[in-house]
Amino acid sequence: MIQKRRSIVWLGLCASIGLFIVNTMGFIDTYTGSILGCGQHWPLCNGEVVPGKWNAATIIEYVHRLISFTAIMLLFVFTALAGWRHYASRKVRALISFSIIAVIMEAGLGAISVLFSSPPWVLAFHMGIAFTSFSACIMLTLAVKRIENKKRRQMLNLPVAAYSVKSFFVKSCLTFLTVFLAIYYGAFVTHSGYGASFFGWPFPQETGTGWGFWIDAVHRLVALLLLILDIYLVKHAYQLRKIKRDLFIGSLFTLGFTVLQMFSGAYMILSHMSLLSFMIHVSFASFLFASAAFVMLQAYSVFYVTKKDKPIKPFQMKVTRL
Repeated sequence: MIQKRRSIVWLGLCASIGLFIVNTMGFIDTYTGSILGCGQHWPLCNGEVVPGKWNAATIIEYVHRLISFTAIMLLFVFTALAGWRHYASRKVRALISFSIIAVIMEAGLGAISVLFSSPPWVLAFHMGIAFTSFSACIMLTLAVKRIENKKRRQMLNLPVAAYSVKSFFVKSCLTFLTVFLAIYYGAFVTHSGYGASFFGWPFPQETGTGWGFWIDAVHRLVALLLLILDIYLVKHAYQLRKIKRDLFIGSLFTLGFTVLQMFSGAYMILSHMSLLSFMIHVSFASFLFASAAFVMLQAYSVFYVTKKDKPIKPFQMKVTRL
């Protein structure tokens, strides 16, 4: 039984890796303009299960669809075996529902992008959903892993200000929403074509590009806001590190990926949007989204227990250690 449940965790890890590869192939698809490599046909490719004629765009789009189908099947099997059957808790079932809904929406938006001419804001939303499905699968895998390792909730009476955890939860939510906004806005910039006109770093130096300067300036201001929020989050998590060490580590990862994201953006500008720089940039964005989601989820688990355990002693509360 233990060996079987270990294999379930590995299945979740494979599903997470599969979704990351799916997102990576989707970025390559977007960058190379291969989204119509199979024509306006879905799920078939040029009206066939296996296309008779091949070119670079067809290969990229066809491989993208094959990997997507494999990753989705892995996710469905993982959620069926691991989540709903063996780990029937509210948190796990919520993550299962979120994972399945997100991956179905991702596949649906991908089909819409092929069958219809989608505006940039729809394509940007597709990227946001792709990051959501990837992050939800990672969160579910971590949740199952913790249960398997018997790291059950243990109530500890630790002197900590009740407002402190509530404040951290609010900051983690604000940080996550800012990450989502930054990624969505960056995806919109990519699909609208303005990214190729960006010059100068760390300050924009575009001239004569109309809206290009202001779009670039807003993009960098959002990134700066995210960096400031990350620093405040790490500072607050440091105060809670003895109670919830994972909050501190997760906050550090979020800050680290934000910094890497900013420098990879500089690399994109200096390399004039090369494929390598684009792939590095969106890969860091994937892990940034996942780490921010992890911190928010763990902060909620503490905040939920704090609200649930009543009455609360003055400036004291019970904290759950996962």
